[in-house]
Amino acid sequence: MWPGQIRKKALKHINVRTYRVSEVSSSRASIVKRYDEALKAAYDRYLQDMKLAGRNSLGQMEQLAMIDGSLEEEMKRASSRLGAAVGAASKRATREAIFTALELARGNGLDITPTVALHVAERVMGRGVSMRAATARFGTPGRTAADKSATSAVDLVELEQQIRNELKTLNRLLNESREEHRLEWTRSPERNAIIEQWRAAVRKGSVAMVSPEEWQRLEGM
Repeated sequence: MWPGQIRKKALKHINVRTYRVSEVSSSRASIVKRYDEALKAAYDRYLQDMKLAGRNSLGQMEQLAMIDGSLEEEMKRASSRLGAAVGAASKRATREAIFTALELARGNGLDITPTVALHVAERVMGRGVSMRAATARFGTPGRTAADKSATSAVDLVELEQQIRNELKTLNRLLNESREEHRLEWTRSPERNAIIEQWRAAVRKGSVAMVSPEEWQRLEGM
């Protein structure tokens, strides 16, 4: 008999409210660290994209690469890639915090399956997570769909509230990190150098291109 089936009778004798996820805070630093690394990589990619925008293979500004809005389109694509990378990093960080809490709960005796993990994520975040990710983390070889978890939504009420509280703290730290990266980029010598090169091109009047000020607007900064 699957252990989860054995626990179906025993679970009612367990006070699930004694399960605490305060330990999840110990993983917070590593989650934020990985988030920082992801944002750094995203901004590094963005810098390389902007260095190439409007330039030929030799890295020189080229009129044909700047006219008819082509430079602006390159900038928009680069900004979109940056935004997508930052958004994906935020989702990964949130998912990791939820999964860490669920792993700790499982270690304390709750039967956490991929389906349970999906339902918790939906209730806590208002949206689900990848079944593949949930299965990789909580799947058990040999266990079938017939071996349903004995853990119910009622059992998870307090745990989910603790996760929500943890996510509030985590999101505050992620927002701070995101703002630090944004400010670091806007003040970076590399970005300022690109702006100066564009200003020089505008002063020459040799090409019709987006102005540095317009770039700032496109970046939303």
